[in-house]
Amino acid sequence: MKKTLIWIAILLPAFAVAQNKNNGEELIQQFFDYYEHKGHNEAFHYALSTNKWLKPNGDELAPFSAKLTKTVAGMGKYIGYEEIRNKNIGSRFRVISILVYYQRDPVLFTFELYKNDVGWEIANVSFDAKFEREIDEASRVSLNN
Repeated sequence: MKKTLIWIAILLPAFAVAQNKNNGEELIQQFFDYYEHKGHNEAFHYALSTNKWLKPNGDELAPFSAKLTKTVAGMGKYIGYEEIRNKNIGSRFRVISILVYYQRDPVLFTFELYKNDVGWEIANVSFDAKFEREIDEASRVSLNN
């Protein structure tokens, strides 16, 4: 009986932590795994495939991918990424901003995640190589703290 109680005491908090981690961030991690190892086309295909309302092979992907290819063409090698902002809007919607680092300059990616009745999906993803407003907001926050 004591052994059973010990196992319950050990496993119950681990189960609770696993439940709390189901916040959609695994979608972002998977996106950047594709981004790093298979390229941005595959990463965006994956992002669209998480949402049944979007068509990964449809017209949404080609212009978006072409624009990113043009944006990062002269930026050098991909270095990595870092989350800079994570905002919950209610219990089922999140906006996550991520800096994607290249040798020359970073690119800001913004993900909108939505939890429908089945689970989390990427509702929208956008990028911007000119993100002065976000830099200004981040420096104001740093100065005020």
